[in-house]
Amino acid sequence: LMGTSFITITDNADPRMHVLVYRRAREADGSRQVCSIPVFEEGKSATENSLIATERSIIVENNYGYRNFQSTLFGRTTEPGISRIDLDANEKGCHLVWTNGESVPNAVSQLSLSNGLLYTYTKDEGPEQTNAWYFTAIDFETGKTVYKQLTGTGFLYDSHYSAIYLGPNGTAFVGVAGGLLSVQDERLFQNDTVLDIRDQLQRVLEEN
Repeated sequence: LMGTSFITITDNADPRMHVLVYRRAREADGSRQVCSIPVFEEGKSATENSLIATERSIIVENNYGYRNFQSTLFGRTTEPGISRIDLDANEKGCHLVWTNGESVPNAVSQLSLSNGLLYTYTKDEGPEQTNAWYFTAIDFETGKTVYKQLTGTGFLYDSHYSAIYLGPNGTAFVGVAGGLLSVQDERLFQNDTVLDIRDQLQRVLEEN
């Protein structure tokens, strides 16, 4: 759902997936569709997760190539692509704003409206047979990668369709094959104070 007037979906069409936006109420001529925007490369586009939507913007990630844990073993990764699409000012069409080249095999990404960062979970190709996974932040305005924090290597760090949860004190939680990991803002360690992760996790679970 986008604001109070629109809804957005993907069609997973072949050879190229489209992001579609519809009005929830019919126009005078009976039409609902606002736009259909192709994303990513032909024969290499698909998404398995929910779109992120604000009142006027959409974030879509490319999960093409991920079938199971083996898809990202031996240094392999999936097809790249995270795109932002905006409604036109007249609300009669849409346009592509940017595409980022990070690879998101399967994670359910999250957007923070308070700091303008898109949080996701990525995997680079290689080097060689290394399977490195990263907690990654992308600037919502520019589409540029702000930072990537290595969380671990190996299939136990595969998120396997898990969502990212943002805690109230700057901690992010990601479910992975080996359990649950957390990534903390370094400011949490100022003045030699370490917040109790169990308490944060309990609040996140209660809120969701």
